Amino acid sequence: MTSRLDRLFVLLEAGAGPATRRAAARQLGEVQKAHPEELHRLLGRLMTHLRSPAWETRVAASQAVESILANVPEWHPTPFTGKKEEKEKTEPEDNGRLRCETFDIERVLQHGAHLMGSEGHEYDMDEETLNAADSKERLAKQRQQLNARLGLDVAANLGVDISSMYTNEDLCPTKPAANTNKTEICRRPVQEIVTSSKPLSSREMNLAKRKARLAFSKQKSRDCSEDGPSAPPTPPVEPDRKKIKLEQPDEFVFEATAPVPDCSGSWVDCTRWPLEAWAGALQAQLFSAAWEARHGAASALRELLRAKIVSSAGQDINMTSEEMEQAHQEWLEDMALRLLCVLALDRFGDFVSDQVVAPVRETCAQTLGVALAQLGAARVRKVAALLASLSAHAQWEARHGALLGFKYLLAARQEVACESGALEHLIQGLGDSAEDVSAVAAGALAPAAAALGRRRAGAVKAVVARLWRLLADQDDLASPANSYMALLAALMALPEPASMLHPIDLADVLPRLWPYLDHSTSSVRKATLQTLRTLTRPLVTNQPKNGTDSNGNSDVTNGNNDDTNGEQEQYLNWTPELLQEAMRHIYQRVLFEHVHEIQEIAVQVWENFLKYASLGVILLAACPMLATWLCLAMQPARLPVEPALLLHPPPRERRARTNSQSEGGAGVEPRPCHKWYVGGSESQTCAARDRNVMRARCLAAHILGYLSCYLVQPAPGIEYKAEDESPIDCYVKVMVVYLRSGSALQRLVGSLVVSSWARHSRDLTMYPPALAALTASNGDSGTKEDQTDSKQSNEEDSPISKLAPPLLASTLHTALNQALYYDEVALNCNRILQEARDLHAMMKHYKLPVDGEELSNILRLEQVAYLTTMSQPLVAAMKLKRVAQTLEDRRKNLQSAVNLCTIEQASLNVSVQAALAGACANLHLLPEKLNPVVRPLMESIKKEPSEELQQNSADTLAVLLSQLVHRDPCPNNKVLVNLKAFLRCDPEYTPRISLENTEETNGDSGSGDSGPEGRGEQTPNVPALDAHAGIVTLWEQQARAERCAPRRGRPPAAAVDLTPPHEDEARKLLRIQRRGATLALTSLATYFGEELPEKLPKLWEFITEPLEKVMTDSELEAQESSAAEEIISRLQVLECVCGSLSLGLRARISQGAVAMARLARAQYTALRHMAARALAALCRAHYAGAMQALIHEVIPALSDVRSDYVRCGAAETLARVVDALQLQIVPYIVLLVVPLLGRMSDHCEAVRIMSTRCFASLIQLMPLDGAVSEPPDLTPDLKARRRHDKQFLEQLFNPKSIKDYKIPVPVSAELRSYQQAGVNWLRFLYSYKLHGVLCDDMGLGKTLQSIVVVASSHWERAAHRLPPLPSLVVCPPTLTGHWVFEVNKFIPSKFLKPLQYVGIPYERERLRHHVKHYNFIVASYDIVRKDIDFFSSIKWNYCILDEGHVIKNGKTKVFKAIKQIVANHRLILSGTPIQNNVLELWSLFDFLMPGLLGTERQFTARYSRPILAARDAKATPHQLQAGALACEALHRQVLPFLLRRVKEDVLKELPPKITQDYYCELSPLQRRLYEDLSKEHMPQGITSHHTHVFQALHYLQNVCNHPKLVLTAEHPEARAIAARLQDHHSSLDDIHHAAKLPALKQLLLDCGIGTPASDVEPEAVVSQHRALVFCQLKKMLDIVEQDLLKRHLPAVTYLRLDGSVPPHQRHAIVTRFNNDVSIDLLLLTTAVGGLGLNLTGADTVIFVEHDWNPMKDLQAMDRAHRIGQKKVVNVYRLITRDTLEEKIMGLQKFKLLTANTVISSENAAMETMGTDQLLDLFNLSSSNCTPQQTSQQSAAGPSGMKSVLETLPDLWDDKQYEEEYDMTNFIKGLNKMST
Repeated sequence: MTSRLDRLFVLLEAGAGPATRRAAARQLGEVQKAHPEELHRLLGRLMTHLRSPAWETRVAASQAVESILANVPEWHPTPFTGKKEEKEKTEPEDNGRLRCETFDIERVLQHGAHLMGSEGHEYDMDEETLNAADSKERLAKQRQQLNARLGLDVAANLGVDISSMYTNEDLCPTKPAANTNKTEICRRPVQEIVTSSKPLSSREMNLAKRKARLAFSKQKSRDCSEDGPSAPPTPPVEPDRKKIKLEQPDEFVFEATAPVPDCSGSWVDCTRWPLEAWAGALQAQLFSAAWEARHGAASALRELLRAKIVSSAGQDINMTSEEMEQAHQEWLEDMALRLLCVLALDRFGDFVSDQVVAPVRETCAQTLGVALAQLGAARVRKVAALLASLSAHAQWEARHGALLGFKYLLAARQEVACESGALEHLIQGLGDSAEDVSAVAAGALAPAAAALGRRRAGAVKAVVARLWRLLADQDDLASPANSYMALLAALMALPEPASMLHPIDLADVLPRLWPYLDHSTSSVRKATLQTLRTLTRPLVTNQPKNGTDSNGNSDVTNGNNDDTNGEQEQYLNWTPELLQEAMRHIYQRVLFEHVHEIQEIAVQVWENFLKYASLGVILLAACPMLATWLCLAMQPARLPVEPALLLHPPPRERRARTNSQSEGGAGVEPRPCHKWYVGGSESQTCAARDRNVMRARCLAAHILGYLSCYLVQPAPGIEYKAEDESPIDCYVKVMVVYLRSGSALQRLVGSLVVSSWARHSRDLTMYPPALAALTASNGDSGTKEDQTDSKQSNEEDSPISKLAPPLLASTLHTALNQALYYDEVALNCNRILQEARDLHAMMKHYKLPVDGEELSNILRLEQVAYLTTMSQPLVAAMKLKRVAQTLEDRRKNLQSAVNLCTIEQASLNVSVQAALAGACANLHLLPEKLNPVVRPLMESIKKEPSEELQQNSADTLAVLLSQLVHRDPCPNNKVLVNLKAFLRCDPEYTPRISLENTEETNGDSGSGDSGPEGRGEQTPNVPALDAHAGIVTLWEQQARAERCAPRRGRPPAAAVDLTPPHEDEARKLLRIQRRGATLALTSLATYFGEELPEKLPKLWEFITEPLEKVMTDSELEAQESSAAEEIISRLQVLECVCGSLSLGLRARISQGAVAMARLARAQYTALRHMAARALAALCRAHYAGAMQALIHEVIPALSDVRSDYVRCGAAETLARVVDALQLQIVPYIVLLVVPLLGRMSDHCEAVRIMSTRCFASLIQLMPLDGAVSEPPDLTPDLKARRRHDKQFLEQLFNPKSIKDYKIPVPVSAELRSYQQAGVNWLRFLYSYKLHGVLCDDMGLGKTLQSIVVVASSHWERAAHRLPPLPSLVVCPPTLTGHWVFEVNKFIPSKFLKPLQYVGIPYERERLRHHVKHYNFIVASYDIVRKDIDFFSSIKWNYCILDEGHVIKNGKTKVFKAIKQIVANHRLILSGTPIQNNVLELWSLFDFLMPGLLGTERQFTARYSRPILAARDAKATPHQLQAGALACEALHRQVLPFLLRRVKEDVLKELPPKITQDYYCELSPLQRRLYEDLSKEHMPQGITSHHTHVFQALHYLQNVCNHPKLVLTAEHPEARAIAARLQDHHSSLDDIHHAAKLPALKQLLLDCGIGTPASDVEPEAVVSQHRALVFCQLKKMLDIVEQDLLKRHLPAVTYLRLDGSVPPHQRHAIVTRFNNDVSIDLLLLTTAVGGLGLNLTGADTVIFVEHDWNPMKDLQAMDRAHRIGQKKVVNVYRLITRDTLEEKIMGLQKFKLLTANTVISSENAAMETMGTDQLLDLFNLSSSNCTPQQTSQQSAAGPSGMKSVLETLPDLWDDKQYEEEYDMTNFIKGLNKMST
């Protein structure tokens, strides 16, 4: 469990997003469900996280508590029924619980030590460790810093004496003397106070004492000044230093005997409530000095109180049922009173946006609410009385806590709370002088507004008046306004309070809201607008004539002049001045707001203004402002708005906060003036504003268009004469100015406003009186049918066509046909034209032939472009080179300038002309020739970069085409054909039949390396693609991988953004064009609805034509390429619009899914691709027959062996559908997986890879299947198949469920149970033609298991009379003999005849002729590489790679050779599948199942890079999370094909392995050599080209082993050292010159090896222990043999095995050592002796040298720790201290950690995974401060204030508070509890 649990706890602590942390928390719940015995261990581990300084970690830990406890069964003790006397003997004397009757809240408040923010460790100065010198130095440093701070250093430099200003005593902290004036109050830890009335049990008392001591010692100097200083404490018994050591927060240690539930859900041997100890620890933590610990404890207790298990809290088995209920109620009462103590004494507040959030008090109040929900009513009233007395306390924090308690009491027990006076206390709280307290009161009353209105109706008016007063008093930065506005909106939304408040005096209340509209906090702006939305519609309504929607936004408005009484009641009492002010504020919010959701609410408020104000008031308010508002909408994006145009709320003074911490007021501080831009204020980044600009302009135009409907109405009470200008004429005159302007921006906004006016007039049927009469005659204007009719109506019948006066019509038509250079480019344009004239004159001066009619008068940019192009060859041909150079430079500069200017002009032209055309279309002002209207709209759809404007053009096009339906000739068909072409413009997105662009585009996707080398790299990964063969989706996946993975070199650790930073211009234009066509077609489908087939028959034909006929295979083969091209275009139209069609039309085409599934069998690659995409789109849009077509048509096609085309199409279709549906595919997974498995060994490479990738995607979703019901409409056959396949999947993901395989051949060994399970698994893979990695621990019998399966396979082939195929084993050369020996030992030769294929080329040539007589060939990797032509020519039954990690590097020749071997079944054996890098796993699976893990680049991007980054010591929290998620995903991907068992789990009889590091000090000679290189040669050695850094490392490694290895004749020091040794009568042969040889000698003697005969008993012939001695180098073995064994230990008998022993002789040496117990030692090199040998004769392993690769050392030590070993195996590693070797060992640990995370025994079954929990993790396809880092930081205590500041954690976002303390979530939790 360890590694998996660790990963979940890392995600809990370091997950980047709440979704990830929540998923990890839920998975911990799944762990509890699967392993109920882990309950106390899991809860114990969570205690650390509940004290974490990180807010997100504590919240996630509480979610984990919730998930774990949700899977803990209830404990129902059987009530005691024995005799009373018998019971009395066992009854405890007292349980020490708190009772309301004896609880004194005043005593707690008076004497309890306050609970502050922290324990204060960060302020500790470690004085005692400073000696006098250190102290002096520190004071000097402090003095220097203080001088610099105060600027005194400058004075000192000028000669001023500053030494007398302060003394050293001033710098030493002293404790202030007690103030004797005030009465001293002795404050004690709250634990002592609350427990003094009744004693706790001894366990609880000890725990409370330990916690209290530290709290008290830190508290005494920090209580608030008003309570007076505390009395000196009684001197502690032990000294301070020792005391602090003792009082570190204790870890929760669970009792080993604590009861746990069993798998059936029952509690065995449980005598009292099982979570008593854990709950007690949390209760003690409630009074911790650190606020984080209190918050975590309260959060966990809240979840505990919600869980089922709490129903028996406080009970034990010695109670009767009545006593049990009584005890439970007492436990709850005790809990409530403890929480009340925290509410009373907690003093920690976090200030967010100038408002306090008290997380401890808030969470304790929530927990109290949950406790009170279960407490009896009488006890609840007593707790409410205590809260009431707390609410009258002098300190504001206590009142704050009391009101929070009332808030959650109201939510949990509203009836009892109201009876107990909660509402009165909260209403009283609104008047509290501390605004944080009044804000809590408002926040508590908002959810209970209905109860307030019902029960305290009389108080409502006073409450509302108080709220308005509070809003007026707030300064504009305060946040409590949020709560006040929420309560206001809640009261006004209720009928009874609203009727009391009606009518509201808007002039009084609205100005109080204006300051909050541009508040810096988005939640305040949102709350303000929501309140305005409520206030700006009638609170009390008679039944209106017109229906209103849920927002109160009615369909019909007050456009008519006659304000009858009935309608007048619907209007609010606006004055023109107030309405103008309101409109200005809201308009500014629409224009400057960057949060889209808030913009939408502002638009709704604007609509309310117009609906519920009388027309006269609207006209007076809006008419004077129209020009200003238009100007603001036309403001250039990068220029700040002129402040004079804006309305600012009146400036206010910033007041000091009015809580009891600070009473004085501050002076007036003027409000700072922001710079405002369209799209946001200056606080937004420029890029963010630019993204919002066009949206802001469009919304501004939208609301001004809505206003225009009112502005064109006649003013009420005025009679218009014939000669007077009508309102509409006045309005048009204003708009015409902008439509005729030379500015593109003015024309654009003007046109958008006119369009919006036309649309609103039509949708609301609001016309001037003359037109309104016409509309009325057409029928009742309010019905939706009529609106639809008017929308679809013909041009002649629609009143909208008569709306625009002639002036507007002519202006629009003129502007449409006008060509001009807009003001935005005019300046630049004039400069270019002037430069062009100058250049032209200069060219003429030099007699260049540039005369011509086109250039006679340069007035247009086109002429300039022509000049720069035609003059290029003329300038190049000039003879005067200096002049030619000058002319060429000027020509080039002019050319680039004219190109940029032309592009800018064209871009402006597209936007402006489309907006003008939109105005004409919406006003039905179509000219005779339609081109001026249609062309701009089509250009906009094709080229407009802004999505908002493109959407606008798309919507306008729908309106336009509806007007042209009956026109003759009708241009609609031509427009639709063009849209179809636009949609298909991008050959990278939709390939052509010929695929002429696909290969090129995908081969080099803009990455800048398109050379042959780059191309060649990817060919092995992606199969060939041509017009008929291959799969386009595979190429697309490769292209994406190419973009996000670097082409060469090691991948960077940081993730790479998948989108290219600068999109290629041509590709960008194609993307815009495709987007525009998509928007247009979906707009048409939505606009025309059910009438689409009649009104746009051509579009309906595009959609339905490919679906009408189900084509046969012969018809598909005979299909012409041109017909196929047309079908592709139409399928793309269908893909685009199928999600937007009306339900009626969907039903008409749902039968076409079968036709589409048949098109996936086409001969053309591009057509198959498009059919797959279209079918996927139908499935995503939930078309009725789509999934049926997939199951009945596509899945059978996957097995069609006759045609590669058909299988390619089926595989691609499945891949597309899986990709489109994601989690929605889950019910069908079972039906898809087995057919895909069959294709994972398909002979067609494209089918094979696509099927494998599709299978890999499904595996990620697989565990979700268990919880999902069967899909509907399955035939009985399919249901039966689903049941069968589901059983297969269970076996795939849980190998334990595979039935035992009866081995058909005799085996000369009895298989252990785990070996039989391994054979079952291998046999299961064989049955389904799957391939896998058997990565059992070293020594568990992988060889035997694989031999058994191969022999059985050969027997079965013979039994079924299939042609015999040989099997191949490829292994390291040392093992070839071992394999042959094992086969002969276990399997009779009639079943397997092994051949050892070894020798020199001539011998191998001879062996080839004999291969046909054997069926089991064993060869080494090198020999297979050399003879690959021979091995690849044979088709093998099994290909087994022993020690398969040899092929870990995909770039080696061995790997490439092995990939060429053709075998039915592939198997890798390796105890260590990952050695250095996760990428090695990719190489293994690329041999087994190419494509399962994607291409190497995809694998690197998705898994390798994040895992590598997370292993870095400096990994960021985000990288840690990404690494954990990547590990999790990789684990799921490879899990079904990996079987891993470790010795500890399966070999109970195998003795343990003890590894010990044996450190030795370097000899003086070694140290000299070591330091000589590292100090003198390394700095330049690394940078120079003479000494490579690895050579230097190798040199140092050799020095550590023995000086002889480096002191060769060439060594510069060799002669000097030899001479010195000779002087001392010594030589290099003396073992004391090498630290390891004396150590090795001592080790051997300690093991009883080499002891002189006289020292042991005469009868002892053999040593007690036998050892393997491993060295890296053969030379080192020589030294051990010659210098140590022969000279110093002559009695030792030994054998030697290294590279000089021929491979075929090695096995004989191993056998001899194992069988002859008189041989003490075997000397080996790691390279030769480390692989696959069985050396169980030894029980001691000694490493003299170490490998950089830990797996090699592991394998070597496991030579002895294998099956057959009867003794404990001791492993000794000789390490020289403080050298390179220590670092190597550190590196080994890192590498081992990597390996165990991906492949470990607890990852052996998918059952340990969560099921629905993977939802969050799945979305996260890609992704925090580690616990270790945290503990290190806290362990190293900071010294002084600077480090305190540096170690302060980051502030968190107030959104986290919002989510945690959201009232609706709390109430949902209560409801869930009650159900």
